[in-house]
Amino acid sequence: MKFSVTQPLVSVIIPVYNTEKYLTQCLDSVCAQTLRDIEIVCVNDGSTDGSAEILAEFAQKDDRIHVITQHNSGPMNARNNGIAACTGQWVGFIDSDDVITEKMYEHLYSNGEKYRADISHCGMMFCYPDGREVPHYGTGIIKHQDHESALIDLLDSTQIEPSMCNKLYRKNLFQRYYADPMYKKNEDLYCNFLLFDNASSAIYEDFCGYRYRQHHETRESVEALIEILNIRRSFIDMCSDPVRKSAYHLWLSTLVNTLNKLSVSTDKGASDCYQICREQLKSEKQKLHMLSTKQQIAAKIHLNFRASAKIIYEIYGKYSQYRFEH
Repeated sequence: MKFSVTQPLVSVIIPVYNTEKYLTQCLDSVCAQTLRDIEIVCVNDGSTDGSAEILAEFAQKDDRIHVITQHNSGPMNARNNGIAACTGQWVGFIDSDDVITEKMYEHLYSNGEKYRADISHCGMMFCYPDGREVPHYGTGIIKHQDHESALIDLLDSTQIEPSMCNKLYRKNLFQRYYADPMYKKNEDLYCNFLLFDNASSAIYEDFCGYRYRQHHETRESVEALIEILNIRRSFIDMCSDPVRKSAYHLWLSTLVNTLNKLSVSTDKGASDCYQICREQLKSEKQKLHMLSTKQQIAAKIHLNFRASAKIIYEIYGKYSQYRFEH
């Protein structure tokens, strides 16, 4: 299935699942883009609320909007189906509960072409339920990244947000791309790793073009925690030597954060998973210097004071706004 006779500059892919509360705002922001030559591919992932009706209404008003309907199979599968159907020179993604500023795609497309990059990306604004808005970061800097520095920045994630939704990708990157839909957690970082690994260069401009809605925190299951840990472990084997140190640091950092969460989890299997992760950390004792000071302390608590770890992190959770982040 292909939607356009003439190739648009940008294809915007929007997976939709039960987001009727926010979907109109999302679509309004995409339709209002100053870059007009776009196609908008909405993949209705088996929504059971009023999302399908909203999509149909918008498709009637704007012929750039095309709707794919599928049985519920998750955002990864929805994105993959959108990629297969889209026809643009560049591809972007938006979550259906978020919005974008009206010039985001104009800026990203212009930067990508100007610098002849394979990926063009920007910063984000984190929007919280209580009305707070926290920029990440809006400094205005422009940074040209070669293949290795782009991957390192992605894995480091201090400046570069690993979301897929604040980026444009040249369509040809997807010719050598397969994202396994079995992954349900941390799929943005996983997909970005595959795409950045395919890219020769990227261009980053630090403006907050994407407005990322933060919902009330949901606790991750034991299975989700282990899946995230395993995905990040797989990056080590996929990296070239110059990038492997960053991948190793990310995995080791995630291992400590996973132990933090498992130590206070009451889920079935949490205790067994904690012990397995603790043994992994024990085998990495010689590399703990790679971690931040806070995480080194956390690692030593798990290795030497296991019985106290649960109490320490329960107390820490009550007084920390961002409970287990490093």
